[in-house]
Amino acid sequence: MSLSSLFDVYSIRARIFPAVISAAPAFALGATSVTWGNLGLSTALVGLAMAVMLFVLSDVARRRGKKIEPEIEARMGGRPSITMLRHDSGQMDPKTRDRYVMFLAGKLNEKAPTKGQQRANPEAADAFYVCCGAWLREHTRDTKKFHILFGENITYGFRHNLLGMKPIALVLNILTVIACVGIIAATEWPLTLTSLSGSKLLPVLVIALFHAVYLIFVVTEASVVEASKQYSRQLFLSCEPLMQSAPVPKPRQSRPKVEKK
Repeated sequence: MSLSSLFDVYSIRARIFPAVISAAPAFALGATSVTWGNLGLSTALVGLAMAVMLFVLSDVARRRGKKIEPEIEARMGGRPSITMLRHDSGQMDPKTRDRYVMFLAGKLNEKAPTKGQQRANPEAADAFYVCCGAWLREHTRDTKKFHILFGENITYGFRHNLLGMKPIALVLNILTVIACVGIIAATEWPLTLTSLSGSKLLPVLVIALFHAVYLIFVVTEASVVEASKQYSRQLFLSCEPLMQSAPVPKPRQSRPKVEKK
């Protein structure tokens, strides 16, 4: 991932945000270990280390998200942008599905598979549906015109990247808690409720607690599946403005008959 692409809207919300959430307790621990009122070399080094860690985790989040994608799609029975176009999928109104497929078939200059052809050769039918999705994605890159689709894409990217980071995030959480307990035990021993409540590391432990609860109960495969279906549904709804802007063929004008004298 290049520096130039690190700060675009998609990268910030779908890659950097999962990286920040994944390492939130570790970042909180790093922030409490620095005396921000007395800026010096150590403060600059900690800040630089946190920035580098964020960049690395953003790249890891992207790669981890890509890694788990095929596994989730396999358990779903296929990518929603493919399964939604299948005959009798039940994921789209049949008439709407037929309109979109005919439109995309015309753009691809191919014949859409019939129900019988899909049943006889599902691999070939899915290959056609893959081409339909690829054509649509290529022609909906205008994020201003297709801002709803772009938003759904960001949501899906955020969720599957965060799910990919979940094991790493839980390990970082545990390591941060162990570090906090070790520091408190070394500096506040014997440990009492008064010394614990007065420790500057208490907020870090609270963050770690809520962080673990969020990862376990909110960051789930079900949330990724939901976002994937929402994105695919919006992708095909993008056919509507494309169909409206498509040039309408002019009807042929019949030549007036010349009467023979």
